Amino acid sequence: VVIKDNLTTLYNRAYFYYRLNSEIQRANRYNRPLSLLILDMDNFKQFNDRYGHPVGDQLLRVLSSTIRSNIRYSARKPSYELDIPCRYGGDEFAIILPETTSAQATVVAERLRKEINVKCGHEMVAQIQAAGGSHPREVPDVTVSIGVASFPEHASITEALVKAADDAMYVGKRTEKNKVYVSETASSLVPAKAPG
Repeated sequence: VVIKDNLTTLYNRAYFYYRLNSEIQRANRYNRPLSLLILDMDNFKQFNDRYGHPVGDQLLRVLSSTIRSNIRYSARKPSYELDIPCRYGGDEFAIILPETTSAQATVVAERLRKEINVKCGHEMVAQIQAAGGSHPREVPDVTVSIGVASFPEHASITEALVKAADDAMYVGKRTEKNKVYVSETASSLVPAKAPG
């Protein structure tokens, strides 16, 4: 069974659902918190149109490695992972955060959002140069919108938790990109307050 996405080497969508389901069951059994982040790249289509799909693929790889270096994960031997990073589809990613409250998940999401904005654009300059043979005039502005939902606070079953995080993320996409939004309930959403 294939559980990894070829392009990014993160877990694929099928494995994401399998793990989220088992993590929710475990959180329920032991009365523990669990959070879910859903990230979507802002203006990825324009990036692809401007620099080409091979450079867009490279950006997805850079973004994936930035995600991995900002969660509880280590590839060193012996490797371990607490958080489960997945490519949900296209330019959308999901991260399962076991043992994490919505407040803690918001801090993780905010740190990740800033790190992606600072690092990914700069890392892409060399890729764009290699692909096109010329130095880009400016560093591409790479941003993500992130939705946060937690078990059991926002939902108690897999599909509802995904929908809560996804809905929060889409509120961000429609109002102000490059933000973290926390699902309040399925019906009322508010932007996350940046710590400090």
